[in-house]
Amino acid sequence: MADDGAQQGWAWAEFGDADLGDQRLTRRLTFTADALSRNPEESLPNAFNGDKYQLKAAYRLFDNEAVEPNEILQAHRGATLRRIQEMECDLILAVQDTTQFDFTTHHATTGLGSTGAPGLQGMFLHSTMAVDPVTGVPIGLLDWQQWVREPDPQEQQAFDVEHETNEKSRTKTKRKGKHRRSRKRTIDEKESGRWLAAMTRSADGIPAQVRILTVADREADFFEFADHARTLGRHFLVRANHDRNVVVDGEAKGLWDAAAAAALLGTYQFTVPRDHKHNRPVRQAVAELRVAEVQVRPPKHLAPQHLAPITLRAILLQEIDAPPDQEPVQWLLLTTLPIETLDQAQQCIVWYTFRWRIERFHFTLKSGGNYEKLELHTGERLWRALAVYMVVAWRVLRIDLIARTCPAVPCTAFLTDDEWHVLCCHHLGTAVPPPEPPDARTAVRWIAKLGGFLGRKGDGEPGVKTLWCGFRRLQDLVEGWRLHHARE
Repeated sequence: MADDGAQQGWAWAEFGDADLGDQRLTRRLTFTADALSRNPEESLPNAFNGDKYQLKAAYRLFDNEAVEPNEILQAHRGATLRRIQEMECDLILAVQDTTQFDFTTHHATTGLGSTGAPGLQGMFLHSTMAVDPVTGVPIGLLDWQQWVREPDPQEQQAFDVEHETNEKSRTKTKRKGKHRRSRKRTIDEKESGRWLAAMTRSADGIPAQVRILTVADREADFFEFADHARTLGRHFLVRANHDRNVVVDGEAKGLWDAAAAAALLGTYQFTVPRDHKHNRPVRQAVAELRVAEVQVRPPKHLAPQHLAPITLRAILLQEIDAPPDQEPVQWLLLTTLPIETLDQAQQCIVWYTFRWRIERFHFTLKSGGNYEKLELHTGERLWRALAVYMVVAWRVLRIDLIARTCPAVPCTAFLTDDEWHVLCCHHLGTAVPPPEPPDARTAVRWIAKLGGFLGRKGDGEPGVKTLWCGFRRLQDLVEGWRLHHARE
């Protein structure tokens, strides 16, 4: 009966097309994903409410060598492509970022690699997520790359040197040595090649009429990335990381100087979000926008490839009249998009703010799903579990953002009929659901209340973790609803 219920819900919609070689494995996958979505913050035994048979089946799924993590996520990618097709849009944002998972305390786990200094172990994930350019709501995952890093003997030696020298000298030794080694390798041999691979693979299956804008942080600000976009005929938007020399109207200048010298295009009003880490309260801000067309030349180490310079637009955002105790916001973005008007520049700023969706996705994966606490003992099992947890984290983030950005849409955008029927009956105290579903914001607040959200005047909107806890209770209620109606 549980498997039948899973086939009626979100998990079947995302994983039902998984080609695992056996339909029973696909049903097991959907049930496992459904169970984890109810109890993502719990350990695996608690996620299955002590059901040792279902728990054993989940362990077997993660241990099954015939189950490829890529096949699990390809099913979700197929559902993502269907959503893009249904949107009938002409542009999507492909937002990229990298995160690492720390399993240093899992001493018995095999198949892990170095994540920094000697003694730290874990693995890396580079995700590319399709994002709606209008609302910023994540549509689904387009690409994923997982890897472990082999310990570098030279890094180990540099680490030993650090403990014999002062802070200044060891920083120079480590950075200089690593810089020289990286220059000798091609882009395909470096970890930074993941940015290029993601740009290429994220377009697979996207309708021809849909343009793709790749959005990335400062780590993607290197010439090979821009050259690869030019080769593919793709546009990108990244934050500048290097104050390199550029050419403006035939004159060589520093990138920041060139952008600062550009004519004022206009002002932009925006909200600076609260930052508890740096004790920064939420505030309204005004910034000046300047745009310069610059020509970026290939660096010297790429001279043997005879690459042509690339023309980009540099968008400089500088906050004016910031509070005395707050650091002014200042961004310098680089894009291949044509920027001729203030509206176009402002649109690029908005699109870049949607880059935080991928960071929030990784945060949800770690904090809500507690993925780093899994005790599966091998890297292969962790990869399979990660494929499931990634889709669970995406779903929770998507629901949260739909409620925040599109509060008036019906909750059927993310809830099945059984889910919203049960939610309404529970909240309204009735045995019969209303004829029409509630809107997204109302439904999310009701779900969050199941997870402990009080909804007081000063509480704001519920967070992802509270929402996840509410989903746990909602799914239990749905299971009871299905069992009751099965007897009738």
